[in-house]
Amino acid sequence: MAPKMPDGGPGAGAPPPIRLREGALSEPFDLSELLGDFRDEARDPIARLDAALAGWERGEEVPEPDRAPLLRGLHTLKGNAGMLGLRPIQDFVHSVESVLKRSAAPPPPPTLQALFRGATALRRAVDRAGTPEQEPAFAALV
Repeated sequence: MAPKMPDGGPGAGAPPPIRLREGALSEPFDLSELLGDFRDEARDPIARLDAALAGWERGEEVPEPDRAPLLRGLHTLKGNAGMLGLRPIQDFVHSVESVLKRSAAPPPPPTLQALFRGATALRRAVDRAGTPEQEPAFAALV
């Protein structure tokens, strides 16, 4: 149910909107620390993805206790990439999530090989995000 507006419409009784100081969002902002945090936080979901791919290569399903944290980690990686404007990483991780959500069973060999290549490209793109080597690394994700 939507909050009520003073006239009885949606939003009534809601707190007033936050007002930012004029020009607050146009000031230069150094993303280097955020990109470093992004890289650090990306290591775990990428390692989980590598483990899942290795299991699939052996013909194993992704065990259910491993699948939920893998999907959660990839979802967070996708969101963090989106917030930083790293759209190629965001889009690639979304496609990997889609494969993992469909089934815990190994995908067909061509899909699995594409995922292995993609995981390598993802690792490179994450490592190079925000550097002069970013664009070539992102191009490998497409």
